[in-house]
Amino acid sequence: MNKLLALLLLVALSAAGADSLPVHPFRQIGTNHYDLRTLYTWRAKLLPANSAYLAARQKAEESGAEADKRGPGYPESSRRILLQTFSADLRKAEAAMDKLHTIAHDRPMMEWAGGDVWESFTVEQVWNPNLLLLQVQYTKSSAKVVLKGYPLQSAVTDGEGIQFFALRTGIYQWTNRSAGTVHTLPLFDYGIPYTPMTMAKP
Repeated sequence: MNKLLALLLLVALSAAGADSLPVHPFRQIGTNHYDLRTLYTWRAKLLPANSAYLAARQKAEESGAEADKRGPGYPESSRRILLQTFSADLRKAEAAMDKLHTIAHDRPMMEWAGGDVWESFTVEQVWNPNLLLLQVQYTKSSAKVVLKGYPLQSAVTDGEGIQFFALRTGIYQWTNRSAGTVHTLPLFDYGIPYTPMTMAKP
């Protein structure tokens, strides 16, 4: 990918509403180098699909509520039209959900966490200039993880939601001195962003 295509990727992510997700397609973790361009491209498809599903679902809910409000005294022909509208909106919402699930299931680079619409990350504590304790909220569960090397860490505060792609690299033991307990948590590494030599300016 040349510099123009890399720029187009950034524009696509911005247009898709990438929110607080930092855009660093190339990362180094230890001695390993990673190319995340396919992962960012996937997210650029996921976000508008999720927005389309949410909008279609809201429209179906509104048309369904409108049909429910019309009782026996409402003209049958008009009520039938409302029910037909609700049925059409419901089919559109189901189609949008199917498309969203298809894109979500086609996610590349599954070993990299984050960037999904089914999970959210909230900063619980800022530990030091290089570590964050995060609360992860999934659809039906939650967990704590530690994130290393988040590039916007100096600007985040407790309780703030963040987005990222990070690789699980091991575990982190955290001692809660006030409670006298030790917790072993998953450790994720954001990596060090870099520009490949083939894309660097001459």
